[in-house]
Amino acid sequence: GSQSAARGGEERRTQHNTMGLTRLFFYGTLKRGFPNHYVLNFGTASTAVAEGAQELANKAVFVGEAVTAQLTRLVVDPTHQVPYLLAEDTTTQHEAESHGHHVAGELYDVDKDMLAMLDEFESHPSWYLRSPITVQLPNGQSETVETYTLPVARCPQSVLDSKDFLQNYDLEHAHNYVPPHLRPKKTK
Repeated sequence: GSQSAARGGEERRTQHNTMGLTRLFFYGTLKRGFPNHYVLNFGTASTAVAEGAQELANKAVFVGEAVTAQLTRLVVDPTHQVPYLLAEDTTTQHEAESHGHHVAGELYDVDKDMLAMLDEFESHPSWYLRSPITVQLPNGQSETVETYTLPVARCPQSVLDSKDFLQNYDLEHAHNYVPPHLRPKKTK
């Protein structure tokens, strides 16, 4: 009963109706062809098992490519090759303007279920913060979307000191990426 009713409602939603969808900018492991992209199709393993992978189908729709409108610092923590787009504070903003790039990434429209799962996956708000960011589209238009940034105070100082700021997190970085379940457990 309720399954088919829900499906019918789904089909009536047009591309233009973004009700209930959040547009996200991904710059790292969630991009197409990268280690965590599967999450956008199937959810995390626990979600896929709990809800059946089909439930998350089409809950993240690729919209297109974009770059950050502002100069932004993208770093990779060498420990696990994890990319961090830094959320600057007033004291570090000049660093972004001096050393940052218009960071490349991908835009996706996600529904509330996928958004909740991604918040959990990205440890928002305890590690990454989902926050607004202005991106520039290939046609030159700007759009304010959301992304997962790392507050600069949480970034290891050695990573900041390296001054190794990227314009693009590429497959070479991702090749050495260590997913969360393979990292040594933190001991309290």
